[in-house]
Amino acid sequence: MRLTDWIVARIDTGKGKAMNRTEYTIVATDRSVDARAAADACNRELMAAGETFDRRAAENKIAECAECLRDALRVEAEEIEIEEE
Repeated sequence: MRLTDWIVARIDTGKGKAMNRTEYTIVATDRSVDARAAADACNRELMAAGETFDRRAAENKIAECAECLRDALRVEAEEIEIEEE
């Protein structure tokens, strides 16, 4: 399917109501097991709370981590498309 065909199909079916949102995740900047485990735990907590679209919530999760791990974590942003129904 060509791009123009895809666009026309989405507009014709009423599914053209998609919006871009920024999703935030926490990633480890080094390869240590502790940093990766901390990032995974923080991301699970963000998902459980429904706060993956809130940068401040991700930054607060890093601030809650042990001081020795904070420098090994950072917030990463990714644009995703969400379809409205």
